[in-house]
Amino acid sequence: MRTLTWMGTISCSLYLVHTIIGGKIVNVGGRLPQSPWNATLIIATACGASILLAWIFYLLIEGPSKLWASSIRYKKKENDSSIEMDKSTQRESGPHQKNQVLGRAA
Repeated sequence: MRTLTWMGTISCSLYLVHTIIGGKIVNVGGRLPQSPWNATLIIATACGASILLAWIFYLLIEGPSKLWASSIRYKKKENDSSIEMDKSTQRESGPHQKNQVLGRAA
């Protein structure tokens, strides 16, 4: 379970780097002579390199960013009733009142 938890931790980073790194390795490996052993080695190398880079990416970028984002605190408004008052005045000044105002002016 530890391995799966760790893979879940780096999954976002892995998603971001697997095409770039794994794709390049598979592309270069496609130039080697075709054999089942070469294909297995290419796929294993692509997966290993992608996971390694994703872990480094997580340690250097994603992990510190998560810590920084969790340290942000938002101020709570003391008086939320002002929002309710604004909504109620908007309801009262709807299109039906504009017609009433225009009717009085005419």
